[in-house]
Amino acid sequence: MTWKNPHTWIAGLGIILLTNALALACVAYNRSGEPDARVTLSERELNLPYNWGGERENSGLALRLDWRDNPSRYLPAPWLDQAKLAALGFPVEDATSRADNRRRLNHSLPQEVFLVLEYNGPAYQAALARQQAVTEQRQALADRNPDDEALEKAARDSQKRLQREQHKASRLFVIDAGLDAQTLRQRYPDTARNIVLRGTVRARVNQQDDDQWVVQGLVNEVAVSRVNIPLEYRSVFERDRDPDYEVTLAVGRWLEPWAVGVK
Repeated sequence: MTWKNPHTWIAGLGIILLTNALALACVAYNRSGEPDARVTLSERELNLPYNWGGERENSGLALRLDWRDNPSRYLPAPWLDQAKLAALGFPVEDATSRADNRRRLNHSLPQEVFLVLEYNGPAYQAALARQQAVTEQRQALADRNPDDEALEKAARDSQKRLQREQHKASRLFVIDAGLDAQTLRQRYPDTARNIVLRGTVRARVNQQDDDQWVVQGLVNEVAVSRVNIPLEYRSVFERDRDPDYEVTLAVGRWLEPWAVGVK
């Protein structure tokens, strides 16, 4: 088969047109009706591309969704315990008592779920309070040992982390997961603070310091990692190199967000 054949060329063009039509139809369906949620995020939760300054001639702009887990995206989520993982379909039975079950769970594939992301709510306030407490403890320790340079440096570093938590860090936290989006929406009815998106979680068994085996879960990914910004809003991001901004997102029928306002 060769593209020199007119029938092949026409068939290829038809496939491209059909693919584009289906994509547009999916977008239209997602955005039809009343949004499942409408939330306004800042530059702390929707990040500019790292190479933004070098790509301004490109008309496309997609902001990276910066979500967190509690206490960190790279550590097990406290709320993803053995009972929650069992409800999500993971084979956790006897995972802490039998080596073969531990291996099976540690090699299990991530599970597709619906995730609840909370903006500037109790999860963020708890993270802020934890960092505040650590900073106060380290500063008090440094004050009691004024000649200890290591303690003084630890106090300064902790203060910097607190300032980042207060002014720079994302306030968007994944706080729950489930297999039914409507059930999660009923549990978290605040559509201006809680959004439901697709994602995946994974499970593993870890041995603790006391040699006990514990089943733990991690949020593997949120399906939507970037949000495209329409060209009409692009000027907001070109005012300076590190702009402050707010983006209002609507979440549609397929739980895919899109930008409906920028300021």
